[in-house]
Amino acid sequence: MTYAESTGPRFTRVAHGYDPGQVDAHIAALASAEPGLTSAAATALLGRAQEVADSVVAAANVERDQIVRQARQEAADIIDGAQARAGDMIQAAEARVAQLDAHALQLQNRRSETAARVRDLADQLHRAADDAFASLPDR
Repeated sequence: MTYAESTGPRFTRVAHGYDPGQVDAHIAALASAEPGLTSAAATALLGRAQEVADSVVAAANVERDQIVRQARQEAADIIDGAQARAGDMIQAAEARVAQLDAHALQLQNRRSETAARVRDLADQLHRAADDAFASLPDR
């Protein structure tokens, strides 16, 4: 009878950790390499293997947490940079709009001034035409 077939401890299979088939194969290899391996010794080996697996999982969890923290910080930095650039772009756009508004006002003023000069010239032409007409001899 092999250790795997004996009434030794049964472990719950979980999503994380080592491949149970590989662990069973290793225990079987240990049992064949050490014919005198007792159930207690195999249990101790399994316990040690579980401790190693637990420490590897714990270290992986710590590393995962560090990676997540770093990724969150990098994301926050990217967002901060984008917000700063967006703010700069908005200020530049608002400044350009103010310039365009000022230019539009200047054009509107010039148009009003030009229209007033044209009306004045038209009035002068009408007066000159009236004067010219008045100075013509009566026929």
